[in-house]
Amino acid sequence: MALSILRLALPGRGRQNNRNSIVIVFFISIATFLAVYFEETSGILTQTAAVRNGGQQVSSQSNGVDSAPINIIEHTLENQQQCPLQSQVTITVTQKFTQFLEQTKSLIDSAPQTTSKSKFPVDVFRAYDEDYQDMLTPEDRELISTLRSYKLKEPTKKASEGAQTSDTPLIEMQREAHIRAFRNLYSIGSGLPSAPHTWLEYIDGLDPNMLAPLTHIAQNYLHNHQNPSKARCERDTLFLVLPSYRTHSGLGSILHGASHALSTAIRSGRVLIYDERDGDGNGKGMPGTIFSGPQGCHSDGDRKVLGMDCFFQSVTSCSWSNVRLDGEDANALLYKPYDSTGNANFKHPVFGYKTRYGDIPPVLGSLLLEWEDINSAGSRIRTSPNSRKLWWRAQAVGYLARINNKSLEVIRKARLGEFQTENLLPLKRSGLRGNTSVLVPFPLPQGALSIHVRHGDKAGEMDLVPFSSYVLAAEKIANENPWRDLVSKAAFVTTEDPKVIGEIMGLSIKSSNISTLQQTTSNLEWTFFWTDGVPRHNSGPAAEMTQASSEGIAAATTLVHLGELMMSLEATGGWVGTRASNWCKLIDELAGVWVGKGGIFIEVGNPMDWVDYHF
Repeated sequence: MALSILRLALPGRGRQNNRNSIVIVFFISIATFLAVYFEETSGILTQTAAVRNGGQQVSSQSNGVDSAPINIIEHTLENQQQCPLQSQVTITVTQKFTQFLEQTKSLIDSAPQTTSKSKFPVDVFRAYDEDYQDMLTPEDRELISTLRSYKLKEPTKKASEGAQTSDTPLIEMQREAHIRAFRNLYSIGSGLPSAPHTWLEYIDGLDPNMLAPLTHIAQNYLHNHQNPSKARCERDTLFLVLPSYRTHSGLGSILHGASHALSTAIRSGRVLIYDERDGDGNGKGMPGTIFSGPQGCHSDGDRKVLGMDCFFQSVTSCSWSNVRLDGEDANALLYKPYDSTGNANFKHPVFGYKTRYGDIPPVLGSLLLEWEDINSAGSRIRTSPNSRKLWWRAQAVGYLARINNKSLEVIRKARLGEFQTENLLPLKRSGLRGNTSVLVPFPLPQGALSIHVRHGDKAGEMDLVPFSSYVLAAEKIANENPWRDLVSKAAFVTTEDPKVIGEIMGLSIKSSNISTLQQTTSNLEWTFFWTDGVPRHNSGPAAEMTQASSEGIAAATTLVHLGELMMSLEATGGWVGTRASNWCKLIDELAGVWVGKGGIFIEVGNPMDWVDYHF
């Protein structure tokens, strides 16, 4: 009967027969099998047998399948050898269950492992549990003791105390706090009154209850690891060099790949540094050079600033002159950024480190598990290894993507209305409600949503989702959560597809049938915001940047996209997109580290397109 159910549930071998569906059917089939067997054995398995053991009476009762260990066959056979009163009935159960599992396993093994679009087999990016305590060095243990006692800086306390005694009327206080928070974010390092001097100072001033767990500790740890003293950089620091790679990928993909390199560097006792050698961008030279163009963004003495250094803070305090890749006194290794097996068994031929996608620095892993124990009140409720990988990736990109002062100044001026700023394309923020133009406020209204529509070349990796599906998902959240941070029917839309902007301009929620749930809210209209002047080719990063480089505007185009990324973080109501897009993941991750994740991520894609959250 169990196999009959499986056959009925699996009429074909299409994409919808994914692994998750089969596993669900698998457990349903187990329940059916046991129900039939209970009937056949007249309830023998549920009888309680009193067994005399060591002079004490104990009650032995059969466990249900849900509580059985993963390898139930070995467990049952092992019990047969240990229990002196094991009956022939249990042996029969083992035999039947063995046959049942073997037949079912063949169905699971033959199921589709990915979508037809995915380039990667299942489990390539899977994260695993690790024994972090076993990996800690004596220095790590001493560091953990210090990090465990980390407390918020005094300025943060005073700011929170001052907010309680503010003269601002209560009705205006929330909006004032919203403006102040994002002015601080946009003005880091600007020298403006009350502006944070550094990114670390800015993050230390955020409310830890709004951020991803242990963000303050993780960001301080990464800062200290990556920024040794000048004397240590020159004397005894070992380096892991990240060269140019993924030259046809987007900026989000490069940052996520760099997060794995950062983990590898820390786990191998090294400091991550970007490759400053002259190169053709293929395994040599600065990562992300495609986004600055070969002409770069500016000069720093005799050095032309390219790639990641154009837009982000230096990844380390050490300089390239401290790096020695060759010779007897070599102190650096060149990182190999990708292995076809997902680095599951990847070891460097010289150093021998082993880091899979999803492996995180043991100091942070150990503290995260301790945090989980504390917050589950000793019940040892654990997140999954994949969830911890996602947490690490957010912390890593939160450090790697800190926009440098020059770039942030350009973005800030553009956001606050000075559109014709140097090194930036002529931009205009547009707002539309029905057929009426709307001013774009700073920051976005409380509870606004961010929608990133990923089309273009992503069609080669996932099923593209139409814009209407994004709006329907946002509509559902807004209707069902009208008081969740006052989720508003306002959305900031980013996309490389010009047709999406056309759909916005032609969209009137009042007159369309886009939702049958409209009557559950008082606001039937959506207000959409977007950026005019952004080059939209509905292709991919490589094609866009090749065109921009030929026009000498590669760096300016990248700054526009980073400005849109910052605006997306202003959306406190939630983020609508798909985790198959690295840009969508980047928005979600940075929200938890830079802003305070009040909203939620709303997935519109196929989960099989982002199994294990990818790399």
